[in-house]
Amino acid sequence: MKPKDLLNFYIKTDLLPLLEPLGFKYAKSTPKFSRKTGHFNLSLSFCISKYSSQDECIFWTMWDVSSNEYRK
Repeated sequence: MKPKDLLNFYIKTDLLPLLEPLGFKYAKSTPKFSRKTGHFNLSLSFCISKYSSQDECIFWTMWDVSSNEYRK
């Protein structure tokens, strides 16, 4: 399996059932989970390493919390 397909498979089977009930939406194109909670936007993104190979996916995650209220 290609690294991107492998990552998407595990996201859909393992993470999606856990995060959807918490209000996160999954964007397949990125891959990224995001949700808005009050004034805050939360996101969890996945980046695939260039060192991944067939049937092996090396990746890291990026976590972000942002808000327009921070300026105030």
